[in-house]
Amino acid sequence: MTSQILRCFVVAGACLAFLGPFARAGGQTGDAAPPAVQLPEGDGRDAVIRGCVGACHGATVIAQPRSKDEWVATVNEMIGLGAQISDEDYVPIVVYLVTHFTEETEES
Repeated sequence: MTSQILRCFVVAGACLAFLGPFARAGGQTGDAAPPAVQLPEGDGRDAVIRGCVGACHGATVIAQPRSKDEWVATVNEMIGLGAQISDEDYVPIVVYLVTHFTEETEES
């Protein structure tokens, strides 16, 4: 149990380190919250919710476009940091992310 808690902190720390440059400085009290991001319907969406959004990230993090190679590397890195993604969910997660959140998807 202690190793799971430690792993969760490591993953959370990696997430914060990754997202730090995207954080908005200031934090004034009158700032509006950013709009919530909805994940598009599609094959693999439930696996993404289970392995990524429900476990660690909000959908806003997931919605940041990356190339196919970057998504593969990111998912592998998260697994290395302790993300609980089953073998059955790995391919559907990567395919979903590449299908919906790549630079090419954003251009169309």
